[in-house]
Amino acid sequence: MRRDSFTADHEDRRLLLTTPFDERLRAGARNVITHGLGLSAGDDLVVVTEHATEAIAAALVTEAADFGLRVSAFRVDATLCNDEGLASRLFATVARAGASLLVSSVDLPASFRRRMIDAGGSRRHGHMVGVTEEMMRQSVRADFNAVHELGERLRKRLTAPCRLEVRGAPGTHLEIGCGRQLHWHNQSGVLREPGWTNFPGGEIFTSPASVEGTLVPDGGVWLPDGTCIGRTGKLRLHFAASRLSHAEGPEAELLMDALRGVTNARRVGQVAFGTNISVLTPIGALLQDLKMPGLHLTLGDSCAALTGADFGCTQEIPLLMRRPDVRIEGEPLLMRGRFARDLLTGSTFA
Repeated sequence: MRRDSFTADHEDRRLLLTTPFDERLRAGARNVITHGLGLSAGDDLVVVTEHATEAIAAALVTEAADFGLRVSAFRVDATLCNDEGLASRLFATVARAGASLLVSSVDLPASFRRRMIDAGGSRRHGHMVGVTEEMMRQSVRADFNAVHELGERLRKRLTAPCRLEVRGAPGTHLEIGCGRQLHWHNQSGVLREPGWTNFPGGEIFTSPASVEGTLVPDGGVWLPDGTCIGRTGKLRLHFAASRLSHAEGPEAELLMDALRGVTNARRVGQVAFGTNISVLTPIGALLQDLKMPGLHLTLGDSCAALTGADFGCTQEIPLLMRRPDVRIEGEPLLMRGRFARDLLTGSTFA
């Protein structure tokens, strides 16, 4: 049946409260609500989900209700996303809430996902796009406070202007310059003021001033259609003046095809350190693998609102390295993917 109102009742809340889910998802759900968004009993929370992620949403709604939150829940699909009248009423409801969560697959239209972030109000919003049950049992259970503190220590070490030297898989040697006018953003999963964060959290990033050298992305290259290439270690990417100048290897043409016709698609939009110290090894899921301790680049989107970059792009293609060495002005930050000992303190699980 088509629903014409999102405010008349909480039918989806009741449905999700009776939806079965793996009890092991509770710890991650509780961590998002308490340590991530910092909510207290009596706070308002709106959970928006789709069919593919109902079990995760059910764990979140159940934990929120048990914790004493006033929780509302709504299910969406592609049809609703394309119905401007229904979507507008949903976003109006979201904007009035104190906090919101979007739990969905990457198949939900990108424009709808963006509007969840931009719906307005004074919310704390958690973006859980692409989250899986495996992530809920791993990276979403991280001690976000420890992750945040690691990110803050990194930010102090990365005082601009600075230069990073990166070495990794055979053939990787990059020089990355970070300018004074650009900002490092700590997206740790800890949110106490109006704004938004990804879950799982664990990333500190900026838009680089310069990138020169060669990268072998043996941790994977995620194309816009979700295809992952590059893990064989045979793909070589060459950078000059912060742009991908050319690529070599059996999968090079797939990457170059994805870049054609898109403004700034070849430009390095972001350089990022993964700071989620609960993630020990890649699992082949982009949302979690990006947060694993290490360093990665992103072609395209500069996240200008957070980094201060003066350019943007309509797509992003992450380039991951496994176990890189990173030095700042000759001093080690990462050695084979492990942070320098003086950067690490705190627990790993909530």
